[in-house]
Amino acid sequence: MTNNWRIVTVAIVLLLMPLAASAFGPNGHRIVAHIATLHMDSNARREIVRLLGDQSLESVSTWPDDMRDSPDQDYWKKAAAWHFVSVPDGENYLTATKTPNGDAYTQLLYFLSQLRSQMTSQEDRAIALKWVAHIVGDLHQPLHCGHTADAGGNDINVSWFDQTKNLHEVWDIGLIEYDNLSFSEYADFINVTDESRVAVIQEASIIDWIDESVKLNKTIYKLPSTELGYQYAFDYSPMVKQQLLKAGLRLAALLDNVLAVNGQEIQ
Repeated sequence: MTNNWRIVTVAIVLLLMPLAASAFGPNGHRIVAHIATLHMDSNARREIVRLLGDQSLESVSTWPDDMRDSPDQDYWKKAAAWHFVSVPDGENYLTATKTPNGDAYTQLLYFLSQLRSQMTSQEDRAIALKWVAHIVGDLHQPLHCGHTADAGGNDINVSWFDQTKNLHEVWDIGLIEYDNLSFSEYADFINVTDESRVAVIQEASIIDWIDESVKLNKTIYKLPSTELGYQYAFDYSPMVKQQLLKAGLRLAALLDNVLAVNGQEIQ
């Protein structure tokens, strides 16, 4: 009986442990990918099945985070900079100093070109698809377009419902997990079917996405307190939902374009 209670206690402790931070969190990336699958056209869906086989876009959207512990550490150390752009306060992406190994913007353009090219091997196109699905989500998490000085909020310590976190982690995971929904439930709740609204969201350029995130940071960095809880979730959950929706709709538009036979140049 004692041993059984120990097992139950350990299980409860594990369930209550805070999740490790990763860009927009696993659920965030899956939400973005799920919304994209709801909106992309049949040609893009068929090509994704051809490239991924039995894997779904939702399942591979976290791959660039999942692979950080892989044996090829040199590649993944270099790739660490591909999840974000750094924009100091008072600047925009075009004027900001760029990282030597590329960033989320430059690598998104690169992987889109790899995905578009029929000269690229199927294996490399599949990898490019995983990166595209992931980076689109990252660029819509405002603190992935955050300040260099505080590593996009990673160096700003806060209390999130009495747990020690940093501001970046609250935005990657905390505000999404607060609703206690599966990624598909969350995506279905925030999805829209108004085609005129969808079109307006999708017409923005990638630079526009970054500018949007940078503008949102002006509010996010003005913390009411370092003790964050119900009021913060109430105030900022709508912003997170809006960013996840935009990311999903824009990912759908990118994939419709880039997986088409005559995809146009994307800026």
